[in-house]
Amino acid sequence: GLLGAGWWEWSLHEPYLHLAPGLAASFGVSAQLALPAWWALLHPADREAAQLAFEALQREGCSLQLCVRLQAASLRWYRICGDVHGLGQQRRLQGFMLDISDIKAQEQQARAAHARLDNLIASSPAVIYIQRYDAGALQAEFFSASLQPLLGWTPAADLQPAHWVHPDDQALWLQRTRDLLREGQVRSRYRLRDAQGIYHWVLDEARLLRDDLGLPVEAV
Repeated sequence: GLLGAGWWEWSLHEPYLHLAPGLAASFGVSAQLALPAWWALLHPADREAAQLAFEALQREGCSLQLCVRLQAASLRWYRICGDVHGLGQQRRLQGFMLDISDIKAQEQQARAAHARLDNLIASSPAVIYIQRYDAGALQAEFFSASLQPLLGWTPAADLQPAHWVHPDDQALWLQRTRDLLREGQVRSRYRLRDAQGIYHWVLDEARLLRDDLGLPVEAV
């Protein structure tokens, strides 16, 4: 079988679980595992949620889907799933446990990388933005947090960047939008007004993203 994976069973009226031999060996326990010993394997942060889920199984006979940390030779993440079969005293949960530690590690690395990117964007003199395509026009939909230290506008506000453009540069702004929709990318310079009314020269580089049919979706 798969390393770090195996079946498990629990008769809902019994005080112990049955584990596949390979799974029990990986946990360093016997194949027939008493519930108190099972709870002791779980990380304290996951123990209460697991106990409540098992109580719900006894009460309602529902299915089980859990992701928990198990403290065996090393701390490992497991996905635990199962379904209840039978009636009355014959009710038995049959399920599968799978080691998902590698997946969780990748998720943690992705979160850390995303946090570093957010911090880099927020502290850099650049703004990431998204404009949604709507019936031939581009509507502002998202601005990164760096917008506030750069121009004083908060990303959560009702933002209309066309209204920040210097009056003498509005023709440049309109041409920028036309070029972007026609060519698919654009690079332009114009002045934007900050929240204090002061204008700043900015370099705007944008690319138009299209769907599988070639229709515009958004500009980034």
